[in-house]
Amino acid sequence: MSDPVALLDASALVAVLFQETGHDVVETILDSGRAATTSIALAEALNVARRKEHELDASTLRTVFAMKGLRVEPVVETDAIATAVVLAIADQQRTTRASISLADATCLAVARRLDVPVVTGDRQWTVLSLDDVTIRLFR
Repeated sequence: MSDPVALLDASALVAVLFQETGHDVVETILDSGRAATTSIALAEALNVARRKEHELDASTLRTVFAMKGLRVEPVVETDAIATAVVLAIADQQRTTRASISLADATCLAVARRLDVPVVTGDRQWTVLSLDDVTIRLFR
């Protein structure tokens, strides 16, 4: 698989699973065969699917995403450090802290490492001062 064109966060994956507003934008990225997500974002999306009682189980959903070419990017040590930096920036901008979870911050850190835009439905991310990460909203 060639380098990804975008990193999808959990909200993007959930939008596809439940056909939420903007799912078509995310599906276009998935259909490129060059989408990625983090292992943590995938876990979060699969957990949301379980809680919302999606008809397919986690293993089947992972297979569906894999068939679309979704690459699951591991989180490495440098991502852990970058995640802490993102959380510190969010803490400094107190208006956004509640909306930046550990999974969110990790997505942003991995997108930075891969040098790809991160695709999210979380508008609060756009107010973060992260000059080297492009944030694209799908809805």
